[in-house]
Amino acid sequence: MPAMSIDVFRVPTRGPGDVSGLMELIEQGHLDPSSIIAVLGKTEGNGGVNDFTRNTPSPPCAPPLAPRLGLSPKAVEARIGLCDVRRVPKGVLSPHLTVFARKDVAAAAVVHPTSA
Repeated sequence: MPAMSIDVFRVPTRGPGDVSGLMELIEQGHLDPSSIIAVLGKTEGNGGVNDFTRNTPSPPCAPPLAPRLGLSPKAVEARIGLCDVRRVPKGVLSPHLTVFARKDVAAAAVVHPTSA
């Protein structure tokens, strides 16, 4: 079984539906969309009744990722863990996506603990 590493990307957003930073990471070759295992999104909303972001998909990554993965948006939702974090007090966190991506690591790069 190959060793794996997890990369974590914090991607600022300009609004609840903004995935342009995520798409930019992919287009620039910094992130392979097939390696994404989860996306957590923090929007401006607080999850309350007065939350204007309530009708925004959580997070809205599936439609733009679908063609890059050769999947339907529903299949992307089944493949990648997508979660929206809204129930955080206003002003505590800036809107952003946290993207988790898995990558294989060469066996030589893996450090195994030695027994004493």
